[in-house]
Amino acid sequence: MFRLRGRDRAVMVFSRGYGIIPPESSAEITVIIPSSEQWHRDPNDFSGRRIRVIAENLLFPLGFPLPLPTVQSKITALGKKLFHTTATNAPLTRLYVKFNILLSRVPDDWALIELKTTTSNEPIPPASTIPNL
Repeated sequence: MFRLRGRDRAVMVFSRGYGIIPPESSAEITVIIPSSEQWHRDPNDFSGRRIRVIAENLLFPLGFPLPLPTVQSKITALGKKLFHTTATNAPLTRLYVKFNILLSRVPDDWALIELKTTTSNEPIPPASTIPNL
């Protein structure tokens, strides 16, 4: 059983926050990053910095008596309950995997300029702003 946790939940959404991975198998998880208009802070606070994510795993002993569900909504409910109760009452072995997501930085002087022309001539690109060295 695993769960994914991130500090800034408005910046990223996981395709599955909780799941069960049988031994000797793997799972594919998609990280969805919504438009910066939906973030609760300025996009420059996140760009060029690490966004930390933790994958927390509970290792079940062999012959675990609990029947494991196959429906994702039931897996999520079971995961929330197990991670909460096993923290203090019946601790299971936990394994933590930390990874970082890095969003590319947009230069401060970058701007999107849309050229609109009414003639059939091709627009002339602006002159280079790179100084000659």
